[in-house]
Amino acid sequence: MKSANGVKLELKQLPSPIPFKGLGFRDTLDVPNHQALSRSLEFMERNYTRPIQVADVVIASEMSRRGFLKAFRKFFGRAPGLFIRQARIELAKRLLTEHDLPLKTIASITGFRSHNSFYVAFHRETGVTPKTFQRHAWLSVYRSASFRKNSQFQEVIQ
Repeated sequence: MKSANGVKLELKQLPSPIPFKGLGFRDTLDVPNHQALSRSLEFMERNYTRPIQVADVVIASEMSRRGFLKAFRKFFGRAPGLFIRQARIELAKRLLTEHDLPLKTIASITGFRSHNSFYVAFHRETGVTPKTFQRHAWLSVYRSASFRKNSQFQEVIQ
C-alpha cells in the first residue's frame, strides 16, 4: 500500500515504540462490527510515529474519504488527524519526561515532519512549550524525591 505522499506503508510494519494501549487510547477504542475502522485503528497504531496523513488512514480503511471521516467522527467524536496528533503528543510527553533528547529527535521519533510543527502542535495541545513541560515534569519528580528523602530523614530523627 502506498501513502498519499508516495511512501510505501504496510499494515504489518514494526510495532510502535509505545502502543495506543500504553498511551491510554486503545482501552476506549472498541469498534464492534466495523472492520474498516478496526483496520484504520490498527494502521494508526502501527504507524502513528511515522509522518502519515489522514489520506493514508483512509487508504488503510478501504472506505471512501467522506464515509471514513463520517464513521470515525461518529465512533470517536473527533477527526482522525486530531486522534493521531494526540497520540503523538502523549508519546512526546513520555519522552520529554523520561529522556533528555533534543526537540528535533523527539519530533522525528513521534512522527512530526519538523521540529517546528512538533513545537506548534505540542503548544496547542498542552498550552506550554515542550521544554517548559519537561522542566515542570522533572522539577515535580525532583521535589517528590526530595520530599521522600526528607520524610525518611525525619523518621530516623524521631
